Amino acid sequence: MKKISTSNFLQKMQEENLCKKQGLSLKDQKGITLIALVVTIVVLLILAGVTITMVLGEDGIIAQAKLAAEKTKDAIENEQGEIANLVDDLENILSSDIEENTPSSPSPSPELPIDLTEQEQSQITIGTPEATEDYGKIVKESSTDTNYQAGNITTWRLFYQDKDYTYIISNTLVNQSKSLETLYTNAGYGNINGNDVSTIGQKLNSQFKNFTSSNTNKNIKAVAYLTDPKNWQEYKTGNAVYAIGSPTIELFVKSYNATNNEHVIYFSPEDMGYQENTSSGWLTTGQRNGIYNTGSSDEWWVASPASNFVTNLLIVDESNGDVSNGGSLNGFTSAVRPLVCFRTSEFKDTYSLSDQ
Repeated sequence: MKKISTSNFLQKMQEENLCKKQGLSLKDQKGITLIALVVTIVVLLILAGVTITMVLGEDGIIAQAKLAAEKTKDAIENEQGEIANLVDDLENILSSDIEENTPSSPSPSPELPIDLTEQEQSQITIGTPEATEDYGKIVKESSTDTNYQAGNITTWRLFYQDKDYTYIISNTLVNQSKSLETLYTNAGYGNINGNDVSTIGQKLNSQFKNFTSSNTNKNIKAVAYLTDPKNWQEYKTGNAVYAIGSPTIELFVKSYNATNNEHVIYFSPEDMGYQENTSSGWLTTGQRNGIYNTGSSDEWWVASPASNFVTNLLIVDESNGDVSNGGSLNGFTSAVRPLVCFRTSEFKDTYSLSDQ
């Protein structure tokens, strides 16, 4: 008889008791059945199929990962594009600010009749004359030593200069084939008033105070026409800032009196225009190469109203050397004498003066 140890016997008893509690016999615990194995394998196959579908299917994890990667790439590219656009916009803004804040003299603009800001125009004055010994000399391009030319006029002479502005005048008269009244009417100045005279026209006639809306006199319309730079733009070339049809009486008197040691001329403003003081309007014929009186038999308009009649403008009568207020707008076909303005600093940098 086989001898069983006490420990083995006790273990055996525990196993039987456990099996009784679970309703099993020791025979049942020896392994799993075939059915259980098959079921297990089927479950595993199902789980594997589901797993493979989730991982490799059209909407599986890998496909979703690829789609997410593509979307991420597109988002990065779009973001980089937006950043590049933002950088370009920022550079443009900074560049614009730098250009606006960089001090420089305005460049000449052929498309514009005036190269002065509204503020510069409002500050125009006829200052203390400078370089008076050069008045009447020919203006030349410094770089080429050739005459300054504008329009069809090949010779221009220095007329007046102060610290801010320099004015040059045509050496010859520009004849008008029609009366000044006809010219300003055809140019659209027939229905204007004193308020419509250009800022330049008012500043160069600064002593005359009747540039008002109620002033519809014909001589005011003529002044508006003569002092509007857009009508004389053909004479604005190089770095000129504007041109007008003729000098005003204030500019004329300032220039003449600065160069004449024999006598001076005086004009005083009245309600309708400037009044020639007694025996003061006579000029020295041919003085300063004829910038005031060429000695010809022609007459030319001065861009200032006369005081005696609303139809009269001041005029230079070259046949007798008189500056008078006897120029009737509807009766004369007088000439004009274009005047071109420069900034004095730019004029000195660009042009020279010559006796011939």
